[in-house]
Amino acid sequence: MTNIGVSSTKPGTTAGYDWVKLSLNKFLQTEEIEANKIILAVPFYTRVWTTKEGEEKATSKTVTMKSIDKVIPDGVERKWDDDLKQNYVEYTEGRS
Repeated sequence: MTNIGVSSTKPGTTAGYDWVKLSLNKFLQTEEIEANKIILAVPFYTRVWTTKEGEEKATSKTVTMKSIDKVIPDGVERKWDDDLKQNYVEYTEGRS
């Protein structure tokens, strides 16, 4: 399970399906929170992670979902991660 926050220097999702499911089960079962007391919000943003060759730390910037098509270069294939239930892309700038 991966859960990466804004302060992270490691690329990854902030709320994949596995993390959401685990957290909901924790609140409902372990902590016995009533289901009608839980609000599950869906963010309309994503993070674009940048890694540089030879560096371990990555940086990220927040991009709204309606703007993401302007950030992803033409021809880059979107892939589906069935474990996280999310799309993602990977590409190297300046290489074809």
